[in-house]
Amino acid sequence: MASILQSSPLYAEYRAETNLLNRSKSKYGRIDNASSRSRFFNDWFQSRQFRRSGLTKESIEQATLNENSYIGFLGIYMNMVAQSQGCQRWVDSTPDNASCLPIIATTFPNAKVIHMIRDGRAVAMSLAKLGWSGVRTSNIDKALIYSALKWQSTVERVYSTRHCLGGRYLQIRYEDLVERPAQTLTQVSEFLQIGAFDISMFDGSNSASNESVNSSLRTPNTLFGDMEPGISTNAAYRWKTKLEQRQIEMIEMNIGDSLKKYSYDLLCNRKLNIVDRLISNWRKSLIKLKDFLRHHTRLGRLAQSTLKIGKD
Repeated sequence: MASILQSSPLYAEYRAETNLLNRSKSKYGRIDNASSRSRFFNDWFQSRQFRRSGLTKESIEQATLNENSYIGFLGIYMNMVAQSQGCQRWVDSTPDNASCLPIIATTFPNAKVIHMIRDGRAVAMSLAKLGWSGVRTSNIDKALIYSALKWQSTVERVYSTRHCLGGRYLQIRYEDLVERPAQTLTQVSEFLQIGAFDISMFDGSNSASNESVNSSLRTPNTLFGDMEPGISTNAAYRWKTKLEQRQIEMIEMNIGDSLKKYSYDLLCNRKLNIVDRLISNWRKSLIKLKDFLRHHTRLGRLAQSTLKIGKD
């Protein structure tokens, strides 16, 4: 969605997730502390986030001299990116922002949030393949279950806090975008109060138009190597052929209620037995505990990786 928005001349092109609101705070601590601030800026100016901004180190240091919060830094920094490109708006697609809707709502009273939900079965498959399930295991079934439960935890967190944004919140499904792009993008443009999107820029049917689309749309991010330029339908239901039937059933038994809540049809009707339900609840509690430790303790700070440092 960020790539699509950045195809509009109103939005600055910025191909990076800032990772400021959760991860940076967890990793570096409060930036009103001199030591924490020094460590943060040292990594920031070596990071992909900085290099892709097109800004100078001196301009950022000067503009944020008196700013002592990450969310304040985010606003100043992204406004600078937008202004440097002559744009009126910017977008931050960092997934961890899903945990920060209340502070986003109050800090940026004009901000709008688009929450794109993707089928939890597809997400589980991708997270497990990436090794981002949250557990150290070589057991693919275990990785799939934890990945599915992570998806469930994230979407439910957003759902429970979305009210703080009032009419500034829009929920769409990834599958609707790829199957009905014109209808979905019309909904997005009306929500954002911007001009209609040129659908030919995303469906790969107009090579001349595709030349004007930003590079993140022309080069999709995928693990599977079967994506086409623009909005591709390949990824939407890949899980149906890549996952075994028993794995699909296993995932649905753990997150089936949430899948149905977001209008995803289930392929099986099996339910967890009492023992498996207790195990699933224990796993959900473990995910929440790990999330708390990651963001609120010194141990979590040591476990956090740094910003994207190195070559693009």
